[in-house]
Amino acid sequence: MSETRQTKRETAQFDRNLWQIVVRVPDTRRVIHIARQADRGIRSLRNGLLVRYPAEEVVPLLEDFDRATQNLNEAAEKICARAGMPYKAPKGLRAG
Repeated sequence: MSETRQTKRETAQFDRNLWQIVVRVPDTRRVIHIARQADRGIRSLRNGLLVRYPAEEVVPLLEDFDRATQNLNEAAEKICARAGMPYKAPKGLRAG
């Protein structure tokens, strides 16, 4: 009698919103910490837009965050180029 073993990945329910990141440098830990908190804040602002928060206050904040993510994207692209590593911009961001 032969049983096939299933890996954790095969048996666990896949959640596309759940990411596991191996942090190798403190710089990455800072970025992950910022991203986690920003994710919660952005969700709250978007859910409360026009209900709890006026658009004229929220939209500039979201635009600031968008510019910051584009700047981070460009910096990461330059770092990877200098290190001789390929870089692919995330969906929604442009490559330099």
